[in-house]
Amino acid sequence: MKNIKKARTTPGISIVLLYQGVVLLKIDVEKMTAEISLMENSLYIVKDGYLTKVTPRKFGEDTFIWKDGRIHDVIRSQRTRLDGQEEI
Repeated sequence: MKNIKKARTTPGISIVLLYQGVVLLKIDVEKMTAEISLMENSLYIVKDGYLTKVTPRKFGEDTFIWKDGRIHDVIRSQRTRLDGQEEI
């Protein structure tokens, strides 16, 4: 996504990500809360107070590894359909 803009609304409190005038993500640092847009297909992971966006892919599979009740790793794999290619 091009043209994503980051803006602070209240000094030290909120961070807002905008795309074409639509709020995609709003974070309140004091309250440790986040508000996301339902207009975007995405998956978010919260680990130790940090928010990580898992970007959607056209094809593939994501596997999440848990350790001690927390996300530890994300494994991204992609299936390749054989369609007469000489090499993959």
